[in-house]
Amino acid sequence: MDAELRRLLAALPADERAAARHAVARGWLPVEDLRARLRQRPPGASFLPSLRALPLGAPQLEELGRVLEAERRRLGGAPSSWVGPRAVDEAAPSAAHGGSAADSSPTLVAPGDSPSPATERRGAPARLGPYLVEEELARGGMGVVYRARHRDLGRAVALKLLPLGAGAEQAERFAIEAQAAARLDHPNIVRVYDVGRAAGQSFLAMELVEGESLKERLARGPLDVREAADIALRLARAVAYAHSRAILHRDIKPANVLLDARGEPRLSDFGLAKEVGAGSRGLTVTGQAVGTPAYMPPEQADGNLEAIDRRADVYSLGATLYCLLTGQPPFAGNSALGVIKKVLTEEARPPSRSRPGIPRDLDTIVLTCLQKEPEARYPTASALAEDLERFLAGEPIRARPLGSFERMARWAFRRRRAVALGALGALLLGSLGLGVLFVEQRRRLALQRARAEAERARAEAERTRAEAAARQEREEKAARRALALANRLRRAEIALERGYAALGAGRGEEAADRFALAWTAVDGVRGTEALASLGEERAAQLREGLLSPEDLRAAAALGLREALGRWRRQEIGTSPPRGLASAALSADGRVAFLLAEDGLEAWDAEAAQPRRLWRQPAAAGAQDVLCVGGAEGVLLCALPRAGGGGAVRALDPRDGAVRWELALPFAGRLVASPDGTLLALVDPGPQGRVWVHRLGDRARVFACEARQRPGAAYPSSATAAAFGGDGAVLAVGYGDGTFSLWALGEGLRGRASPPCNAHPGGAVTALAFPREEVRGGRFLLLSAGEDGRVVAWEQTPRRFLAVRVLLEGAEPIRCGVLASAGPFRARFAVGTARGGVRVWQLVAGTIGEEASLRTGNGTVRRCALSPAGDRLLAVSSGEGAKLWTLGELEVERGTGPLAFAPGGRRAWVALRWDPGEGHGQGRHEGFLVLRSDRGRGGQVHPLGHARPWSMAFLDEDTLVWTIDRDYRERTPPVEAPERAARYAVERYSLRERAVLWSRPLPLAFSLAISPDGERLAVGTWSRARSEGAELLLLGVERGEVLRRLAWHGRTVRRALFLPDGGLLSAADDGALARWGPEGTAPRWAREAVAARSLPAREAAPTPTPEEQERVGVAWIEASTDGAYVLSADRSGGLRRWRIEDGAPAPLAHPPPAAAGALVFAAPAGPGTWVLVEEGGSLRLVDERLGRSLRRAKVPARVEFCAIDPERRTLAVATSRQTVYFWRLSVPVLPDLEEAARRRARSGAAR
Repeated sequence: MDAELRRLLAALPADERAAARHAVARGWLPVEDLRARLRQRPPGASFLPSLRALPLGAPQLEELGRVLEAERRRLGGAPSSWVGPRAVDEAAPSAAHGGSAADSSPTLVAPGDSPSPATERRGAPARLGPYLVEEELARGGMGVVYRARHRDLGRAVALKLLPLGAGAEQAERFAIEAQAAARLDHPNIVRVYDVGRAAGQSFLAMELVEGESLKERLARGPLDVREAADIALRLARAVAYAHSRAILHRDIKPANVLLDARGEPRLSDFGLAKEVGAGSRGLTVTGQAVGTPAYMPPEQADGNLEAIDRRADVYSLGATLYCLLTGQPPFAGNSALGVIKKVLTEEARPPSRSRPGIPRDLDTIVLTCLQKEPEARYPTASALAEDLERFLAGEPIRARPLGSFERMARWAFRRRRAVALGALGALLLGSLGLGVLFVEQRRRLALQRARAEAERARAEAERTRAEAAARQEREEKAARRALALANRLRRAEIALERGYAALGAGRGEEAADRFALAWTAVDGVRGTEALASLGEERAAQLREGLLSPEDLRAAAALGLREALGRWRRQEIGTSPPRGLASAALSADGRVAFLLAEDGLEAWDAEAAQPRRLWRQPAAAGAQDVLCVGGAEGVLLCALPRAGGGGAVRALDPRDGAVRWELALPFAGRLVASPDGTLLALVDPGPQGRVWVHRLGDRARVFACEARQRPGAAYPSSATAAAFGGDGAVLAVGYGDGTFSLWALGEGLRGRASPPCNAHPGGAVTALAFPREEVRGGRFLLLSAGEDGRVVAWEQTPRRFLAVRVLLEGAEPIRCGVLASAGPFRARFAVGTARGGVRVWQLVAGTIGEEASLRTGNGTVRRCALSPAGDRLLAVSSGEGAKLWTLGELEVERGTGPLAFAPGGRRAWVALRWDPGEGHGQGRHEGFLVLRSDRGRGGQVHPLGHARPWSMAFLDEDTLVWTIDRDYRERTPPVEAPERAARYAVERYSLRERAVLWSRPLPLAFSLAISPDGERLAVGTWSRARSEGAELLLLGVERGEVLRRLAWHGRTVRRALFLPDGGLLSAADDGALARWGPEGTAPRWAREAVAARSLPAREAAPTPTPEEQERVGVAWIEASTDGAYVLSADRSGGLRRWRIEDGAPAPLAHPPPAAAGALVFAAPAGPGTWVLVEEGGSLRLVDERLGRSLRRAKVPARVEFCAIDPERRTLAVATSRQTVYFWRLSVPVLPDLEEAARRRARSGAAR
């Protein structure tokens, strides 16, 4: 075989011999094929055309070229003319007009398509069938074109002949072109008249187009933009028509497009056309690339025939349009292989870079056609034609340019090898750095472990023993808990079954007892399995208390909770609701104003049952209502007028009488400034006006219209407004989601800030300024919008900056309201489209969500907050009005006294009335109720007919109390000697449920335990004032009397141990004294009642016993630092004394005097006190500010109070046998002074 190969190659020149040998060695050219090709080669002809005709791809042909060039350089010869695939000039139909038909772009022809040089030189016959040949027009690789005329018809045609000696494949292509062109009849495609064979030659008679080709037109320069787009549009329609006939052109380029005398483009030369369909024929195989490289798509250039479809012609159309716009194809090179490489690997430059001024949309159309991936191009030529039509008509196109990320991803994919190497290098460097850090960290950790090893070794044995003991204890506790839980659940099931049986038999009292026992048994059990096992219906009945009122009260006396929650909701207004549109609250929050379809109504917001105060039909049809000012303020209603325009009508909040009316051209939403001097009216119509009036003289001081946003077709109307800086600034929200600030001050009026795009998803529906957050021209602004977001903004010198997104919800927000409740404190509430109300609290610059409430499922139309922020009113469509009291009260059934255990448990006394067997034999039955600090779980200890009057915890399991052993309703204390047997001081064990010791004593109301837990101080009550009360010191262990201290007055109201063992006491006559340790003589005594509290009497400077009873000291309590004692008297006065010497220490900023008698005062933190009035008012005051920080109200007279050791919960027992627990929270109050100084310094610096 080697000898035969050498013999065959010996006839070739040295350079061609090297290339042929390389092709044989790579298996590209079998020896038999080499023998046949050498036999067909004319004598003396080059063998390079046969090598170029091998069925190889572009990379293989390029490799053969490199071998040929290397051999030529080795021999010292001239460079080779090898350019990869054979480059020949395609016979262009443009030669029909007599011009040059050569195309400068190389065309790739499949093997066997090129005729031999001898054949190319042969001439055509003078007559061919019915056609008389006149002259040659053009010559190319696929044939020769002549001008001819039909002998009978006299019609001039372009006659295309298949060269003599053409191969079978070339003849087949000629036939395919004839068949494909004959099936097409389109004004922009050259028509075929006839096809046949005569004189041994195949011919094709086509329409003779008198004109020039696009290639010849481009020789004079690029076309006008619109002219190029119009030609591309007509070609795209022609190609779409060919595609509809299942014909792919596969060689669309300027040389194959003719321009007739009218300038109409005509597509010609279907020599490379392909029929699409199940029975289609193909003459190229995978790996072959035919066509013009500069205009063929990447899949055609790569020889991937399976991927060629209609989108290949879309690519060629885009390349042709690129050439029409710039005068050059998108990819150019010195050789066909170079062009193919660029087509496969490089992205086309936008035409506008080669020719500035090309519109961006046309750039996008061209680049979409030239995408490497067929999926990224236009799917059809029709889609391309539609976008070109939109461009020419000035309409938006559908194609979109690639983003930066996608361009980067494609760049990385094309250079994936370099990118992978770079990433690998970065990964190696990062790994090296991490390795160094890891080694250093391990070294440090090893050193630390070495230092700690000795300590761990010493503690290991002890820890092992402790863990074993703890594990054993946990297992024992778990077993005990499981047994106790099983017993509780079993008792609950039995009690429920018996309770329902008794209820069915009509024994209501017995059923109530059974239900109470079942509730107590399962209260606090996670999951309440016992209730669940009896079914959801029974559980719901038990929780909702579906019993008679008498039975429910009797069962509740055992400690069952009646209600729980800091947000108590109340229905208000008529039922069913009558189209409520808006609502408002009075300045003190006691009256709710509801705006309905038929008028305005005022309702008592404090009444337990809804009560209407008055109704004003003159406000019927109003759109909004707003209460401005205090007790002497006005109630404003915005009403539309029947003939157009609107008005603001002012009403008296007390009786609804009309005060005045202001005529306006519109009616809208009302917004008042914080000081109540300015009123803003927001027009909801398309004009979007906002007018500001002074309420004093009702004169207009400012007006702005709807704002036109750049690029928007219509102006955005105003949708919300808010005043800031006491009326110096007005924030206006718009329907496009933006807001702006308008200056209202003198000299700056009408100046607006740049708009802030706060809510791009919808209109701004609420704006609010926290009053104390406006400093030095910088504002904290809250905004809410229909996109469901609530955002806090801060104004910087250039723009608004989003400080925090408070809510990112799915429910659109419809309304919002803000109320300032004091210095550095405010509440902000918004209502949503699905019945939700969200509340935030702002304290000293910090914002936190406080609650999420529900009104129902209807849209919340309007929210209103009382100025103090303690009441919230919401109006929703179809759901009526809901009123929440923003307190922090937990409600229990029971009465006093109260006590808190060191572990956080609460204890109080509950009473139930036992009518007895006969008249006058009724008495109370007492129970001691204990619950955890969260109100979950607990115990009930029956006390029989006894009632404790005061009690305190010694530890978690032991109580000390003063008790009446035979308590009867409204029975006065009995006289001696029966007194000794009825009243006592006792020590009670909660674990053993037994009295440890009992010491008979006179009736006592005050009780205190020394800090060391060794002594008790008991203050007694004397029936006769002349007898005087006593202050007794008892031992805790056995209850023995250690010392009796005589005391003037009728009652020792309060006894208080000091850290040094001393004792403070206060009597009902106003006297305050400090006793030495161990009950020695008093160190000092003071008259604690303020002189201003006593009635003015000239004749009697000393108060009478009745006056002393009315103005006496009700409570004393030491400050948190132990330096002062605070005394509260029954006239509402509050005074402070130094514990060391009893000297008065007036408060720097005394809070306002109480409206009623003070019965309790206790510190809640540094500088803050909790004050309780007998009438049920609870206040949290700050002595540094001299004002109340928070308020609450219990609807009954206060009888007993207590505060837990950690000062977090206040317990209040009322005369209605109800116990309230008020959770105390004083956020950031200890830092108020420092915050005020910091703000002052910041303002001065600005």
